Amino acid sequence: MTKRFRPALLPVLACLLCALQACTPTPLASGTVTGITFEGRMQPPNEFCDSHDPVKLAACTPELRNAIQFAPFTQRIDFVIQGSGTCEKATLDFGDGNTVALLNVSTWPFRENHAYFGWGGLKNIRVLGQVNCLGDVGSSLKVGQAPDGESAYILGFEPTTSVCDAVPNVPSVRAGSVLRIEANGTKIKYGIPEFDASGDRSVAAPTTFAFPAMRPFSLVYKIGTDTFQGEVGPVVIRATQTAPLEICVNDHPAQLNDNSSQGVRIEISIAEAPGIL
Repeated sequence: MTKRFRPALLPVLACLLCALQACTPTPLASGTVTGITFEGRMQPPNEFCDSHDPVKLAACTPELRNAIQFAPFTQRIDFVIQGSGTCEKATLDFGDGNTVALLNVSTWPFRENHAYFGWGGLKNIRVLGQVNCLGDVGSSLKVGQAPDGESAYILGFEPTTSVCDAVPNVPSVRAGSVLRIEANGTKIKYGIPEFDASGDRSVAAPTTFAFPAMRPFSLVYKIGTDTFQGEVGPVVIRATQTAPLEICVNDHPAQLNDNSSQGVRIEISIAEAPGIL
């Protein structure tokens, strides 16, 4: 008859083996992060949540409120972290490239605050247990301008004597972020000819132009060494490098002095890349 070890004997055998090998058993984590919510967000005007009609007001569910609320630029909000036990170390990623270490947390819920500057839009928030702490929880947070939560960056672009100009007053775009860039139909005068953001579709760009692979007399969007064809209407791109977003004109670099425009309206929306902890 074949003998089998009883399951109850396995921990005893493991301890004996560990003792024979002079090893130290790995301690179990004593803390766990279990969730995250936000306090201090604003709620934009909403036909359901602001209604005095009981039927419409009933449609203002907690899920809807959570979806429309936003963190106003430059104003600190609270990140409320749920958990249990004692976490020796966890890291909170705010979704904008900034993180903070949470050390020896034993009182729950735990609060940390943060304010956003630069790009608005969607932020991917993450709390990761790291030392003697279990758990990996995340949520998303919209950042926008008060009072309506508008998160797009609006640029009035006018050509200069540079081929490319960085979008001002915002940080570099982080690799992995997704951008939606939409230009209106305002035209740029390239001396005598005039073209909108889509440029001249009838001919190829001369090799002497700044971007020979793109349409002549068009806008070109640039992040690091990556370039993207501009258009009238939306262009959706994913950044593969961390670098400033630049708006460029595809013209001969020595013939930029006669370029002019009343201002091309460019709307930039960005969903920032999740952080890597």
